[in-house]
Amino acid sequence: MPMHRRRRRALPSIRDRLRRRFRTVSLPVAIVAGADGNLWVTETTKNKVAKVTTSGTFTEYTLPTTNSYPNGMTRGPDGNLWVALNIGGVDKITPAGVVTEYPFPDRFNPPNGIATGPDGNLWMVSRTSNWITRMTP
Repeated sequence: MPMHRRRRRALPSIRDRLRRRFRTVSLPVAIVAGADGNLWVTETTKNKVAKVTTSGTFTEYTLPTTNSYPNGMTRGPDGNLWVALNIGGVDKITPAGVVTEYPFPDRFNPPNGIATGPDGNLWMVSRTSNWITRMTP
């Protein structure tokens, strides 16, 4: 009579855990390495930014304005994360997860991309209004 071996179920990999995590429609757009050693991801349709440890643990932070659609993100020279919002503004997120919003006067011209420049300023572009601007953190 043949002996049947039971297959051991492998523990899910970090990739599998992350894949399961994003099954809900969150539309991750940007990923940035934070000053705290974690990865930070925009969850555009969930109006959140998630902190992801290298072991796969998620902590989500809800942004103050509903339907702000975070898209671009950069680590600023101050060690904080800066998130471009599709409603016209930027959010600053500290490594502890404290969120401060900086709305733009004209919300119809939202920033789509954001980067930290060599001059220490934040630089943003808008594809809808064809502009580039800077902000001092």
